[in-house]
Amino acid sequence: MTSFAEFSVRRPLGVILLIAAISVFGFFAIGQLPLLFLPEIESPNLSVIAPYPNSSPEEVERRVATPLEGAIGGMSGVESMSSTSSASSAR
Repeated sequence: MTSFAEFSVRRPLGVILLIAAISVFGFFAIGQLPLLFLPEIESPNLSVIAPYPNSSPEEVERRVATPLEGAIGGMSGVESMSSTSSASSAR
């Protein structure tokens, strides 16, 4: 009786075809799996990046971030908001 290793060495083409068939079957099977554990989730987000070149973080906060927060905060449906001011831009 020969082992699988001996068979593989004697008949490499057969083993390669067997592995290819198993791989094709696996790819086909993955495509048929239902997405029960991956429901569609809606997460609406708004991201604003405002460049303000050659300015300090304090100036960016005062002239850009605070007015933007006021304008965006007045929109309906806004539940939370955060901002970050750095040199030359606000996010």
